[in-house]
Amino acid sequence: MTITLDDVSTLVGLPVVGRTVSCERLIRDSKTKPSSLMFELLGEYPDDVDKKKAVKLEWLKTKFSKVTTRDSADKRTYAIRAYLLFLLGCTILCNKTGNMVSVEYLNLVSDLDRIGEYAWGTACLCRLYDKLSSASQKSTNSMAGWLTLFESCIYEHFPYLAGGTLKTEFEGPLASRWEPQSKTTSTPERASYLRSRLDDLIPDQVLWSPYTAIRDGFPMPDSAWFSGMICCMDHFEAYHPDRVLR
Repeated sequence: MTITLDDVSTLVGLPVVGRTVSCERLIRDSKTKPSSLMFELLGEYPDDVDKKKAVKLEWLKTKFSKVTTRDSADKRTYAIRAYLLFLLGCTILCNKTGNMVSVEYLNLVSDLDRIGEYAWGTACLCRLYDKLSSASQKSTNSMAGWLTLFESCIYEHFPYLAGGTLKTEFEGPLASRWEPQSKTTSTPERASYLRSRLDDLIPDQVLWSPYTAIRDGFPMPDSAWFSGMICCMDHFEAYHPDRVLR
């Protein structure tokens, strides 16, 4: 059992077919400075951006949230790019800090007419695979990636373990039909308890095909059966649904 492109498409509605989510990296010897990229695409930048190569989400919110339709076309375009960068930093490309986003991702939103051409869902899954692998290490105490997708997938496939509550009415993607579990404290005892419940799972306690009853509204994409490598930026992960999908 693992998260598939079907889960991504069905739960969060992101496209899983399209252009690869990849762009120029702002490496140390890059000719493009973060400040130059931000000034070109957003019109301004924070003082420490060349050192950090990242910008705080709160800075983006403060600088661009008050732009309205009465502002110039350039300012509105800057605000749209800033919002999309903010969104990437909160969801698909979320890092461990939870409050910053890499400036290099601005390259992905520079051409607003092509935003819808990217396979955002595939990139989201690739990054989540990578971060789940890192999170499994003993030395890791936090995790990056879009955890909303991860959590809602657990609710759908493992109702025996999940603490979410199913809503009778909801708006938006399918993941929003779940009311998350109330906040719990992460402790070694709780981790041990959850491991024991996982060990005790039997096949009948797993929903292998949780979307069967709603397929008319949430059809499985054909690409969910693709087997090979998926990509996000310059990172690749193996994707083999034939091992987990029935």
